[in-house]
Amino acid sequence: MATLWELCRKELIDNLQTATLPVLYETLKGEGKDGMRKVELELLNRLEVLMTKKQEEENRDEFFEDIISTQFPECLDVSPDEETSIEQNTDQKMSQELMKILVDYRSANSEGNLSLKIMCTHRLMDFYQRSKEFDMFFKCIHKLSDLHLECGCFTEAALALKVHADNHEWKEDVRLEEFLIFPTQTEWERKEALCLKIIEHFNEGKEWEMALLLCNELMEQYKQKKQFRKLAEIMHKQGNLYEAILDKTRQPPTYFKVSFYGKGFPQYLKDEVLVYRGQELETLAGFTSRICTQFPTVKVIYKNGRPDDEILKSDGQHIQICTVLPISEDADEFIQSFNEDTQAYYRINNVEKFSFNRPFHRGEKDPKNEFKTLWLERTTQTVENKFPNILRWSRIVKDEKIELPPIVNAIEMICSKNKELQSKVDDYAPLMKSNASQLSMVLNGVIDANVNGGIANYQSAFLSPEYLEENPKDEEKVEELKEALIEQSNILNDGLKIHEYYVNESLRPFHDKMMLMYSAMKISIETGKPMELDLLSSMNNTLSARSMSMPGG
Repeated sequence: MATLWELCRKELIDNLQTATLPVLYETLKGEGKDGMRKVELELLNRLEVLMTKKQEEENRDEFFEDIISTQFPECLDVSPDEETSIEQNTDQKMSQELMKILVDYRSANSEGNLSLKIMCTHRLMDFYQRSKEFDMFFKCIHKLSDLHLECGCFTEAALALKVHADNHEWKEDVRLEEFLIFPTQTEWERKEALCLKIIEHFNEGKEWEMALLLCNELMEQYKQKKQFRKLAEIMHKQGNLYEAILDKTRQPPTYFKVSFYGKGFPQYLKDEVLVYRGQELETLAGFTSRICTQFPTVKVIYKNGRPDDEILKSDGQHIQICTVLPISEDADEFIQSFNEDTQAYYRINNVEKFSFNRPFHRGEKDPKNEFKTLWLERTTQTVENKFPNILRWSRIVKDEKIELPPIVNAIEMICSKNKELQSKVDDYAPLMKSNASQLSMVLNGVIDANVNGGIANYQSAFLSPEYLEENPKDEEKVEELKEALIEQSNILNDGLKIHEYYVNESLRPFHDKMMLMYSAMKISIETGKPMELDLLSSMNNTLSARSMSMPGG
């Protein structure tokens, strides 16, 4: 069988190659039920060759598809019973699927597109897992991990290897054969080697909490085996990881929803809608540029909403990208017990739900106060696999939309600003910063917005007696809005007290101006009456005469 296969693969003239194929067909017929299985095994054994072949050899592989699609049904005719026929038909479909994935992989490999190579490698992983070809499955896991390392995605590389490690047990009486970089060793030794490599990659990816879980697992094993040298080493690693959590800074990644439209994309990517885990603090513009580099001919759709049929049916490539916000499933009480950086880690990890908002006006828009008619369409999407996972992206499997009325929209905007403000105030509370520049900007931004129409707009839109008369069911929402404004006032008050600590001579006029504006804002919130803008303007002019200046640091 193998000899005939190699004969078919030689660089022969077309007529000779065509003449050789019937010999293989007749051999398969003679094999009967086992014929398809042998072909599948030959395909598996030549996986690495197919994946690294040059594109110009593509025509030489068309005989694979010829065998599978036109000749295998003839082989199946020898089946003595219906059950065997069904088995062979299933094998045929599996072989066709494998061939398609291999062709897609080679195409991605020739284009040098790492994202497509990762997608095809993952498809191969899935195929081998379903077909229970575990050696090939583990090879693909390591290939996937290597591709992630090539992209600098250390966390995903670690999680890919963890799939391999999780398939082994801590057994010393089971010996495993040599595999890739691993020598012949016990299953215990293989799992240990994998865990140490995974910890290394987790550390590089700043996923220190995940690394700690594996450290704990190794510690228990070393304790049981009384391997105290290794126990000391892993405890030292553990200490370094805890110090990293406490002392090192890690910025949260940004998440993006990406929709692929057009026939120019590979079939497995066409019309897909995925959520991508971006890089640390990556902007929408930066991410879009990165995607366009991977797909040089792609055209970006800048409007949200489903594109028209012309784009959907086009022969080109079109992508639609927007930022989405992760929805944390960890309880706020649990998160609040950590420092700011660790809180951010928990908010953007172990997430499977994301949302994005589309503001719109319903009814006649008030040119003097748009808050009155400003509704919010919120889309919440659930992905197939939680982040982080073995891929940098995940398919959206559930899509829900709700509409939030203007008063709820207003409450959410204020509460969101309150969280941002409180976080910055807490950051400065220990009085350990070298300057107050960031605190100054945040305090001034909130106060200035409120004084210049923010509070007055909320009051006229939702806090007037007329609003409750027209919307009696919103009484609780009105109280929520009032409480949110009061909370903001209290946070600002705390922030200004901390800001006072940093005030020097050059900063004094700026601080005094903020105090003046805050006082007017506080009175307005407490009384429900508009701010005395004329008086505020007069006092502000007095401060200007004292050469008020913005802080430079």
